[in-house]
Amino acid sequence: HADALSVTLSVDGVPVLVDSGTYIYHIESRWRDYFRRTAQHNTVTVDGADQSEMKGAFLWGRKAKTTLLEPPAGSLPDRVRAMHDGYAERGILHHRTIEWLDFDTLRIEDSLTAERNEPHDYQLGFVVAAGARVFLADGVTAVVEADGPVETATGHQGRTGGVRVRL
Repeated sequence: HADALSVTLSVDGVPVLVDSGTYIYHIESRWRDYFRRTAQHNTVTVDGADQSEMKGAFLWGRKAKTTLLEPPAGSLPDRVRAMHDGYAERGILHHRTIEWLDFDTLRIEDSLTAERNEPHDYQLGFVVAAGARVFLADGVTAVVEADGPVETATGHQGRTGGVRVRL
């Protein structure tokens, strides 16, 4: 999928930020392609374009190259930084930092750098599972809340009392 730097999150084993899935493999290619698009993943789109180029049901043309810039240390506070070049044709690089600030707070920060002074349409979307609560904390910061401890791929587990994910 065109999902470089996408993130998923579960709280107490319950999905909060989810992957859109595949839909179906061999029929209704319009819907399958819809779910493979960058906009259907928890990451940034530029000018409505996908990070990688779909050429067929199982064929990709140009693929975004992802680079790990800072691996997680495995203790709190912790962070991981990476970037991808999926929008390099537009002169744009996407950097994402994911930080565990404490047991109950995760921050996701995106930075897009453009080498040319041209206007672009940047959109940040998240696929939020049913049951999660989303609100704007300050008119700019989206906050996702869910109950229970947090477990991530890096092995951090939060305390009871829920998690606030600042997006």
